Amino acid sequence: MQTQSEMLGIGLIAAVIVVLVVSRVRGRDPWRALVIFSLSLALGAFGARAWAVAFSGAQWTGWGGFSSSGAILLGGVPALWLILTKSDDGPAISSGAFGLLVFLRFGCHLEGCDPGILRGEARLPFALLDASNALLAAIISFINPLWGAASYMGGRFLAEFARDPTTTAHLGALNRPQWVMVGGLLTLFLLKYLYGVVSRKTD
Repeated sequence: MQTQSEMLGIGLIAAVIVVLVVSRVRGRDPWRALVIFSLSLALGAFGARAWAVAFSGAQWTGWGGFSSSGAILLGGVPALWLILTKSDDGPAISSGAFGLLVFLRFGCHLEGCDPGILRGEARLPFALLDASNALLAAIISFINPLWGAASYMGGRFLAEFARDPTTTAHLGALNRPQWVMVGGLLTLFLLKYLYGVVSRKTD
């Protein structure tokens, strides 16, 4: 677990740097963006542990037991609001969050958690696939956070087919994270549409 905790520390430093740099490049107040990012991070950490406790039998105390699905669902709330309102802080927050996920998933790969399915004598590198997916989302988010989030959820949906099926629950033909990604995509674009309708009516 030490390797993963080290990657978490490196990822946090990298994410803060990304938030500050992107904010400055876009002419925004970097400290305001950092406060929003910290809020999103706190919600994400709580969501990650709550999801693991609810569905994976993890305990509230101790290090083990975090879920990326829970982190995305709860930690994404501030980011979702920034996306819907087309805030100029959105690119910095979204890029930083996905940048952190890159390091977390790489640490997961080094630690051997969330393994991929067996192909012969080797396993597919599921965690690395998701890390690459998060990196692409971070790059896209610099330009457009909405499409950055959508690209991650779409890519994660596909990457889950490379995951060892014994490591998560399945509901029908899809596993639990895939249903979360489908729900996240539908919610993202539905709320964007509804927010656009309300905004036009109030103009």
